[in-house]
Amino acid sequence: VINRLQLAKGGKEYLCNLRSARAKNVEFVNFEAHAKGMGANAETVKSTSELESALEKYVNIDDVSLIVTTGGTGISQRDITPEITNKFLEKNIPGIPELIRNSSYEKIKTSILYRGLCGIANNKIILNLPGSPGGVKDGLSSIIEILPHMFDLIDGKQGH
Repeated sequence: VINRLQLAKGGKEYLCNLRSARAKNVEFVNFEAHAKGMGANAETVKSTSELESALEKYVNIDDVSLIVTTGGTGISQRDITPEITNKFLEKNIPGIPELIRNSSYEKIKTSILYRGLCGIANNKIILNLPGSPGGVKDGLSSIIEILPHMFDLIDGKQGH
């Protein structure tokens, strides 16, 4: 399990940004068939059952506030991360994946095929990101500013 984000470039910067966004503990799960160049300390799963088990584990750890999956968000037959993630979500947050798709489209036209989900499970944010280091970096860049507000809402610190 990774408690620090290790991307090809900028990993320490994103760890600091996630911590400043008040993420208590960040867990990364890479779907092996898709994750390319992710940090060696991330948990790598090889099957749908392993992915489901990893999500089940992290959703039930009190100290975890953000679970990021990488890979398995495309349109091939083996891309199943959103379907597995959806089993755990109590609340879907469709605006986050929409933002990630839209912010990446001008740079990479195929980003429109990204099917990742974001939502809440057991007061934790689960976010599916693409498997490439660039996709992870771009996805986190898109949402880093809104994470503190999301954590505040989940923790009941702000009402609307």
